[in-house]
Amino acid sequence: MINRLFVITNNTHYSVVKNYINKYPDGINYIILTITPFDGYKNFLHEIKEDRQFLLLCTLFNIQSARFPFSYIEILKNYLKVKKISLNKLLYLYI
Repeated sequence: MINRLFVITNNTHYSVVKNYINKYPDGINYIILTITPFDGYKNFLHEIKEDRQFLLLCTLFNIQSARFPFSYIEILKNYLKVKKISLNKLLYLYI
């Protein structure tokens, strides 16, 4: 069984990922969502949580109201969190 990890940020990425997994062999599809809150984001989160094709590992919020350089520090923190989660999940899957 193939394990796939997707990091998405919006509806467009979600559509692309859904099209991708429908064209390729079955596997376990993990999602890490890094999102900047927008109108309707709660519905988007609910849709991903209810989708049986994916396992949502976590949701990380990007807060765009932070001033320079703090906005970049937040992006870097989220990057490091994604890396840590993906490494921990991959180690778990292969043990």
